Amino acid sequence: MEQEMLLPSTIKDLSNPNPFRISMARILLLGLSVTPIALALFLVGTIITDLDASTYTECEAFNVIPSVSSVAKSNQVGWIIISWWSAAFILLTAFLYKRLYRRILPRTVRSLSQILTGSLILHSFSILVWAHFAHINGTHPLHVITVILLWSSACIFLGGSFAIHKYHFSAGRISPKDLDNDSQYSYLLKRKLVFTFVGTFTFMWVWYLLHMEFCPTLEHDKYSRSQQYSIRVIFNLFRCYLFSVYSIFAIFEFVAFWSFLCYLCTAYFDFYNVYICHDKRLGYYLSEFETQ
Repeated sequence: MEQEMLLPSTIKDLSNPNPFRISMARILLLGLSVTPIALALFLVGTIITDLDASTYTECEAFNVIPSVSSVAKSNQVGWIIISWWSAAFILLTAFLYKRLYRRILPRTVRSLSQILTGSLILHSFSILVWAHFAHINGTHPLHVITVILLWSSACIFLGGSFAIHKYHFSAGRISPKDLDNDSQYSYLLKRKLVFTFVGTFTFMWVWYLLHMEFCPTLEHDKYSRSQQYSIRVIFNLFRCYLFSVYSIFAIFEFVAFWSFLCYLCTAYFDFYNVYICHDKRLGYYLSEFETQ
């Protein structure tokens, strides 16, 4: 008996019985989480092997933590590799956010998405320039311009994307308390990272200005042998060795940097339903699937 050829009656009959799909959220999490982990390893390695050189400043004070720039300088080859890796996934994240914002934002404010995705592109470019010229002096104009672009682009994206996140909830009449567990966790995590970034970023520059303007120095030659144990000299030594302005600045800088990198990793929650799919007719394409 010959098998009858039946026409498809539902959409499932037209779909691939064994669909090929890869979670874009897992790809982003795998790619974006490498940079904060590598930075932590570079920091530990620098402290162990190159603490004196990486914490040296014009102030002859004892510093316990090198800055991010000093860590990048001590591990320049590895930092260049990590920067190219990070830039590739940041550009991928920018593409996905542009696609997301185009869908959820009203037409009147849709131009804001171009600013935010442009800030991510600028951030990835700044990371590459910073990595390749990490060996130059911190007061060099190229280093100063790169650092300004790096932090300003991070501030623009982090503040703007979080504002859009809240705006999307209010526009859709959705309260964060009414979201599912994953979305609610994503919102709370983003909010904590934003507050951490703003706080540490603000205090970072305060301590940096204190370091540049009022950094204490050790001037033993000015004191005679009979004065070396006076209260004033002991106080100056205590101030120089224990109250290290540069180390406090470096701690805040690392926390702010990690806060931004971890905020990028929260893209996992924003694109949990985006997949790379393959179809015989359409080839490879991005598709969204409703969660079951």
